[in-house]
Amino acid sequence: MSDTYKIDDEDDEAGEPEVGVLPLDGWHRARGGRMVEFAGYWMPVQYEGIIAEHLWTREHAGLFDVSHMGQLFVSGEGVEAALEAVLPIDLATLELGQQR
Repeated sequence: MSDTYKIDDEDDEAGEPEVGVLPLDGWHRARGGRMVEFAGYWMPVQYEGIIAEHLWTREHAGLFDVSHMGQLFVSGEGVEAALEAVLPIDLATLELGQQR
């Protein structure tokens, strides 16, 4: 498990963008997830080991955190009404930064 990682609101001195943290980051770390930077986020790549994880998944179930996928950034006049016309949710019930 990684014991150090940088999370802040600023780019570092080299101009590199900050590395995002998944909503389940704490869950992964608490279970010993070995975290690496991937696709702009700290993501778990392994827990106990490949064979142990393969056997666990075959005998029980596996979990893949997809919270970093499918992000949508929209803005502009009338955007909420336009999105509500094509999405099956009530956007007015979501706070900024939330998803369902």
